[in-house]
This record gives sequence, C-alpha cells and structure tokens, in this order.
Amino acid sequence: MRASVGRVERCAEIAREARRESVVEGAAQEVALLERSLGEHTEAIKRWDTLIQTYPEHVYWDEAWEEKAYTQWAFLNQYQAAGETLLKFVEDNPYHARAGEFLFD
Repeated sequence: MRASVGRVERCAEIAREARRESVVEGAAQEVALLERSLGEHTEAIKRWDTLIQTYPEHVYWDEAWEEKAYTQWAFLNQYQAAGETLLKFVEDNPYHARAGEFLFD
C-alpha cells in the first residue's frame, strides 16, 4: 500500500513540475492523462484544448478530442458538453478517419 502512495505522490510531483515548465507538445497528452488520473479534470481539459488548438498535426490530436469528451462525460457528468465536443470535431473535420467513430460515440 505504501508503494502505491509513493507512486501517486511522485506522479503529482511530475504533474506540478510539468505545469511549471513550458510543456512541449509531445508531453501534453501524457500530462493531461496524468492530471485526469489525479482528479484534476479541469486542468486536463485545458491541456487538451491547448493541444487541439495549437498542434493540429500532433500524433495525439484526435485522441485529445476523444479524451476531452470522455473526461466531460465520465468524470464531470457533462453529457451534453461531451457530445458537443465530439460533434465539433466532426463538423470541423468531416473527412478525418475518426469522424464516423466520433459521430456515433
């Protein structure tokens, strides 16, 4: 049990450090997932929004949309906002390979 507590504390420390530094685009997805796992849902969504708006060519760009919507739905009970997030993706990117998937999520 103590080992788990130590890992959680270390993860929290990493998240705080990442926020202090200018997080490079490559780490944004991982930091957002870490923040969400620590219960910092609003911060995670802000990070995904930054990735979505700033790095449209990023390898995790579509996953950022998906994780944002999932966080809104599963952790914040923002069902309508989650649906709107996915619909916005489809509206803005109708020919993206994942547009159909997001339309049915």
